[in-house]
Formats: sequence, structure tokens, C-alpha cells
Amino acid sequence: MSKVKLISITIKINSFNILLIGLSFVFLTIGNCTRNRTEITLESLLNGSLYTTSRTYDTTAIFSNLGNNVILAGYTSLSNEATTFKTAADSYSQNCANTTALQNLQDLWKVNFTKLKSIEIVQFGPAVQGGYYETIDPWPTSYLSNPADTSAINEFIVGSTTINTSNIASLNKLAKGLPAIEYLLFDDGTGNSSLISICNNLTGRRLSFLVSLISDYATNAGSLKNAWSETGGNFLKELTSAGLGSSFFETKKLALDSLITQMVTVLNNLVDKKLGYPSGLNIASGGTIRASAIESRYADASMDGLVANLVSLQVFYTGNGGAGISDYVRATNPILDRKIIFQIEEAISKSKQVSNLRISLTSNDLSKIRDAYEAIRALRITLTTDLSALSGTGTSTVTGDGD
Repeated sequence: MSKVKLISITIKINSFNILLIGLSFVFLTIGNCTRNRTEITLESLLNGSLYTTSRTYDTTAIFSNLGNNVILAGYTSLSNEATTFKTAADSYSQNCANTTALQNLQDLWKVNFTKLKSIEIVQFGPAVQGGYYETIDPWPTSYLSNPADTSAINEFIVGSTTINTSNIASLNKLAKGLPAIEYLLFDDGTGNSSLISICNNLTGRRLSFLVSLISDYATNAGSLKNAWSETGGNFLKELTSAGLGSSFFETKKLALDSLITQMVTVLNNLVDKKLGYPSGLNIASGGTIRASAIESRYADASMDGLVANLVSLQVFYTGNGGAGISDYVRATNPILDRKIIFQIEEAISKSKQVSNLRISLTSNDLSKIRDAYEAIRALRITLTTDLSALSGTGTSTVTGDGD
């Protein structure tokens, strides 16, 4: 049933009296959605009235810090780790009496996976337009296909196609990148995950294919870094000069909107794809638990990646010692700023309580998963209502969980 309430209120903002008379708030209750998931809050509407004031805030320092010290620094770190990974793979020599070298490759995969998740928040510019991110990791955009495509990988290995740079580059995205590398390093091809079994099977074309995949990954990670580097494609300048001559971000508002949208997109992925769907907690899952649909089903690094996603959002927001989106929010609504900071910390804390997503799902132990899910979902609601109203960003929550 719809409820209509008329409110007359006078608010003083920055020495200006704004008279809001006869505001009509229409709260629609749809299906079994709870009221706080569907109503437009008074705070959200008042934040919108602050938008004109907030437009005067100079966001240049935010773009400079996030561009240089977060995004480019993150891509540089990823590229460096990818190079280390490639060097180790190139020098790998099978010795199943001592699996230290194989264990080292597995550890390096985990390092690279976490590094990638720490910069996954950046889904604009070269990552998307250049097609680099999907090549490195197709999982976020193809989670229903559940990369890696192990059938395609195994067919290639037993086939006769020459394993070289061009043939690897032309492979379907689901058969390469970090998910495919994970499969080859953490599974022997028959479902056995023991180091000895993996080592014994990691020979011939299977080993050559793995080494080539890691090389292709390192090349793409390096290309992505170079696309942002001042000595390369210099996409960094597009962000740091937003509204000051940038062709990609003609106004500062476009750049700010994009950064806020990145945060919302990360939360959408966490709620809808990485937790809600495999855990059976969102509507799209139909209530079915799918332990095999987690992001890292062979290395069991799903929660490490999820926490890295949240920490990257925290860095985007706080600036990690430099100017961040928090500075912009705090200048106009310090209460909202504190709320967002608290909710980010809460989401990280609750997520860290889930040590192994696959084991929790297979044992039907959902309590801690549900706590993390709800904490992340609460943060998403705040960003898509209150923060979006404050900034005038047209972010939305297009999901399968009823929000």
C-alpha cells in the first residue's frame, strides 16, 4: 500500500534558509521488500539540496591523488608481480620429489590475484576500452559462465594447435587469464588438488600452456600499466586534468561521478555475484547454494579477493593518506562521511570473519556469510541513495536481491 506524507520544514544550510514546503514523500512497498529498502530518505533529499553547494568543491586534488597514488601505483604493483610470476614460470622445472617450485607458483598466483582485486575497482578507461581487464580476468563480467572454461582448456592441451603467443592471444577469454592459470596450478585436471598429483600431471603441453598463459597475463598487466603511465598512453592525465582540458572527462563532475560509480559497481559485484549468487542469498540465485560458482573455486582465495575489493573501495573513499572522496563528502555532510567510513569498516570486518567461502557453503554454514552480505548491502544502499543524492551522481542498484 502507498503512503503519502506532507512535510513542511525549514533548513539552514551555509547561511541560506531553504524552505521546503509541502514536500510529498511517496513510499511504495513492493512485494516483500522492507520499507527501509524502498523509501527515499529525508536525509537523501536534503543531501540533494546541498548539491549546488557541493559543486563548488575543488576535486582536482582527489583526482591527482587517486590517479597517481592509487590507480597508477596499483597497476604498477600488479605489473611488477606479474613479471615476477612470469620469471618463476619460465624457470620452472618439474621435480615432484620436491614440490617447492610448484608451491611457489601457487603462492605467486595468490599474490597476483589479490593485487588484481585491489585494483579491480577501476572499470573505466583502458581497463574497459582497451579490453585489458576481461583478458586478465573474465570472471566479473562472465560469472554465470563460471570461468575458467576447463573443457576448452583441456581440449586445447590434448590438441595439436601450436602453443605460441598469437594462438594464446586468440583464445576465448574464458580459457585464459588468471582463472585459467588457477585451474592449471591448483587442479591436476581430474579434480585432484594434491601438490604431488598436480606436479605429476604438469608436464608436456599442459606445462607449456601454463607458462604461455602466465606470459600472456604478464603482457596484458604491463600493457594496462603502460596505458596509464605518463611515458605510455598517459590516461592518467585524462583523470588528473578532468574539467581542465581532458577529452575523456570534459567536466570535473563527470570524473567524480565515474569514481563514485566504480565504488557502487564493486559493491554490486560483491552482493550479486561474489556472495549473493553462490550463497543463495539473492533473488537471482533462487535460494540455491552453488559452492562451485565462487570466484576462486580451485585456490580457495575468494574471500581474500573480496576483502581486497572492499579495501580498495576504502582507499578510493579515504584517499589512503591523500585526498579522497571522503574529503568531498565531509566538506558538505560530515555526518554522512562518518556513516560511510563506519559502514566500510564494518563490511571489511564482517567479511574477514568468513575464512573459506567454499567450505562454509558446502557445510551450509551461512551465518557469517549472511552477516558479511548484509553489511556490504547496507553500504551499497547508502552509496546509491545518500551519497548519490549528495553528488548528483546517477548511480543505481540494478540487482537480483530486491534492492
